[in-house]
Amino acid sequence: LGIIVTAAAIGWWWFREPVSVNVAQGKSERRPKRKRKTKRKSSTSAATAGLFFLAGMPGVMVPLMSFEPSILLKVFLTFAGMSLLLFGGAYVFIPLMQEIVVDGHGWVTHQEFVDAVAMGQVMPGPVLVSAAFIGLKVAGIAGAVAATLGIFLPSAVVMVICAGLLERVKESATVKAALRGVRPAVVGMIAAAVVTVAKAAAPVWVSAVICVAAVIALLRFRVEAVWIIPIAGALGYFVY
Repeated sequence: LGIIVTAAAIGWWWFREPVSVNVAQGKSERRPKRKRKTKRKSSTSAATAGLFFLAGMPGVMVPLMSFEPSILLKVFLTFAGMSLLLFGGAYVFIPLMQEIVVDGHGWVTHQEFVDAVAMGQVMPGPVLVSAAFIGLKVAGIAGAVAATLGIFLPSAVVMVICAGLLERVKESATVKAALRGVRPAVVGMIAAAVVTVAKAAAPVWVSAVICVAAVIALLRFRVEAVWIIPIAGALGYFVY
């Protein structure tokens, strides 16, 4: 979170629109703002949908309370907090999740965490799958459900409620400048995720060969990842 906020502040300061000064009049003039169309109807609909989400949460969570409520609530709140900090995609999420569930709570080992990340790449929604795997390790099926709800519901509710403000945010010069600073920070966080996963790879030449072959297949031959992952898994099964 600190990296994202710092990068956004640097981007806003560095890429913000300059203020033109009129020397003759001694006044500073900014670029005229575009007229924005208000979409009250869409905003009202989005807010209503968000309230339905919130109203339905107790009904979904009540059945889970029969399975160790304290640990399930902790799993739900932990992943809910992480979901609101997710910025830049699933790979940026890996270092944050590792710091909290491995180093912080100790719910899974480093190897189990990397296995969860690898399992998530096999099917759509890698973040949801990884969260469900960790929740399963902590509190069984109920923990998997709690982790999945935690990683999905808060960000979904925020997205639905704020849908009406999307056009305004997209046209904001401040937001555009901040995002230009955040993008390189996201690249660095993805690189950190690569290092995190690489540490768990077996330190043998076969792992290096598989890694290089996967990179060449993706960049040079444009092979879909859906084929690379099962082939690499099959090679790992026979080699290790």
